[in-house]
Amino acid sequence: MYVARTARRDRPTAIKVRNDASVAGIGRRQYRDGHNPTRQSDESPSPISEAGQVWELISLVVAPTTLATALLYWFGLEFTEARSGYFGLPAEMLNFSTTDYLVRGVAAGIVPLIVLVLFVLVAVTMWTAARRLADRLGASERFQWALWTVAGLGAALTVAGSYAILWPLPTPINGYLLPPLLLASGPLIATGALEMLRPRGSERTWSVRIGITAAIALTLLSVFWGSSLYADALGRGRAAALADSLDQLPEVRLYSERSLGIDLGDVVTERMSSNENRRYPVRYDGLRLLLRSGDRYFLVPNDWTASTGVILVVLEAADIRIELSPGGSS
Repeated sequence: MYVARTARRDRPTAIKVRNDASVAGIGRRQYRDGHNPTRQSDESPSPISEAGQVWELISLVVAPTTLATALLYWFGLEFTEARSGYFGLPAEMLNFSTTDYLVRGVAAGIVPLIVLVLFVLVAVTMWTAARRLADRLGASERFQWALWTVAGLGAALTVAGSYAILWPLPTPINGYLLPPLLLASGPLIATGALEMLRPRGSERTWSVRIGITAAIALTLLSVFWGSSLYADALGRGRAAALADSLDQLPEVRLYSERSLGIDLGDVVTERMSSNENRRYPVRYDGLRLLLRSGDRYFLVPNDWTASTGVILVVLEAADIRIELSPGGSS
């Protein structure tokens, strides 16, 4: 009886030993293969780190998109204000939507964007070539003097651009894009030359870093300033070209139930008999459609000029009928 009880006690003990050995064997095999389940669980990214990576990716996409949208809106606003202002219309009267300004901003911003990309490509190419030249001739005294001369030229351009902000430049060299161009190129030229004078591999001091940051910021602000000036000039130029070819605008025949009291240059008022047109007995000819926004029609007479012209604003209503004909038909 005693032996039997001992055998019953030893059986579970033997089973326990076999289980421990099997687990240990499995663990040894996994460790030999380099697969440690505990280590894998420790190295797996946490939800917080994954969320941070996703947020970083979103910021890299959203930030440039937001900036581009804001710039297009601004350029569209500048273009619209200049174009409508040429005809004496405040931009607020047009009630344009954000989409309207963005569409016009593409036309006003595409050229500055292309110029900016070309400018960056040229600047990077010149910097790379100059850096290689500095590696070969850095110890030359003539090369050092040449760099100081270039730095002085950049400083002079910066001073001239700053002067042009407050006072106009002399007439022979004056231009609406010259001040921002001077301020955009001067700091970069001066900073680049001074950077080449610094021994290669030496650490930049805090004052040098501040100077480089200020030069880049001034360049970006100047590019934005020049782009705004270009959008304004483009709007005025488009408006002047449009004013010189009013006959290409859609021809308007304006019908009304009663007299609207329109007395403008070439505008002809005709009162028709009740048999011809019972609903709209008054007709106005000699008008052109400048643009339409919402329920407003902005009309100009055929003889409109920037000095004496008047814009006629007609609201869409039941007692008004407007007929349009292709431009150049009369």
